[in-house]
Amino acid sequence: MTATTSPPTWVRRVRDAMFGIDSKGTMTWVNPGAELLLGRSAAELVGAPLASVFYEEELATRIFEDLSQSTEEEFACLVDARTVEGDELPLEILFFRNGEGHYDTAVAHHEATEENQTERMAVQALQLSNRLSSVQGQVSELSQELLDKTLQLAEANQKMEAVLGSMGEGLLVVDRDGQVTQINQAACRILDVNDQETLGRSLEDSPIGSKRSSLATLINNSQAGMSAGALGPSRLELHEKVIEMTLAPILEKEGEEESGTVINLRDVTRQAEVDRMKTELISIVSHELRAPLANLTGYVELVLSDPQSTLSEEQSNFLRVAHRNGQKLSRLIDDMLDLSRLESGKIEMNFTDTDLEYLVNFSLLSFRKEAEDRNVVLNKRIDGSVHVQGDVDRLGQVLDNLVSNAIKYSPEGGTVEISAEGKGEEVVLSVSDTGIGISPEDQAR
Repeated sequence: MTATTSPPTWVRRVRDAMFGIDSKGTMTWVNPGAELLLGRSAAELVGAPLASVFYEEELATRIFEDLSQSTEEEFACLVDARTVEGDELPLEILFFRNGEGHYDTAVAHHEATEENQTERMAVQALQLSNRLSSVQGQVSELSQELLDKTLQLAEANQKMEAVLGSMGEGLLVVDRDGQVTQINQAACRILDVNDQETLGRSLEDSPIGSKRSSLATLINNSQAGMSAGALGPSRLELHEKVIEMTLAPILEKEGEEESGTVINLRDVTRQAEVDRMKTELISIVSHELRAPLANLTGYVELVLSDPQSTLSEEQSNFLRVAHRNGQKLSRLIDDMLDLSRLESGKIEMNFTDTDLEYLVNFSLLSFRKEAEDRNVVLNKRIDGSVHVQGDVDRLGQVLDNLVSNAIKYSPEGGTVEISAEGKGEEVVLSVSDTGIGISPEDQAR
């Protein structure tokens, strides 16, 4: 609800039309000159928007927008008012700012002479100029904002270039047409190419195609058969180097066709050489050591089991120690071979119906002597049916490793318990001991 006020006494004596307005442009009072000019009573005008007396509503909206942005003490404009008969009435309106910085008073008078028409055009030109100045200010602000965003983007690009340049791994970006759009220094070093000669060219036409044609062909073929997910890693031998390559598509939006491919390159020449040496070592161990060791332990076992042996007790003890150490060495060789098979993915499993109680009994028998030497008690606990489908050799190997560690790290007089418990379709096989255990920090590793 608009508050109405009475105009000052002197306002009633002014011949020109005067209006009091609030911050929303609503008339709070009018003088007799305004009533006479517009042909409406104060009761009709007070409480109505001043814009309601304008002939063109769109012009009224623009004027009040300009008024809200103006900082001048006085604001002049030329408008066409609507008389009570509905005719156009050209007016010059001056808005005056109060002490609080708000325009609260408007003075209007009728313009009819040629001189006033010229003045009206001048005022309209001034209004247009003010609006243009306002637009120019907005354009200036937008330009400054655009400049700031451009500088921020340039700074971000510089940081990204610095990050890519400092990467130890090679990064190569190819668009959907096969052109190289980005390559970092690590990739240039790995591929032995120059970035200036490579950027903007297709893989085949760039130095990558001429020097590393097999790599360019592999990338193109991989791009053609690549789905939405990453592809790799795959290794490729390039003359004296071995390179590991991983491809990933660039998707601008989810579900859209990829716009390019990111290729991650790693020089794994040294790692490949270490793998080769490890493979050779395992081959030597398996062929050159395993067979003689098996013969050695076999002959020692044969001598120890001979009922007609004339060995003294001390000699027999020496042979038993040699036999146990030979078995330990044989298990160590088997562990090395199993680890190699696991790393290469070549380990095979032979699943059969397996009685875990048999494995538990066999493990207890195998480690009985070692447990007695350390004064460790071996117990077993079988609960329910403990038959499973599994590889007997692998399960036995895992169980033996657990029992061996449990005995090794149990204190003298301690206890090691092997338990197998049937739980529905599952069987839980566990080994517990009374040792110090593993700290939470080490368990995390």
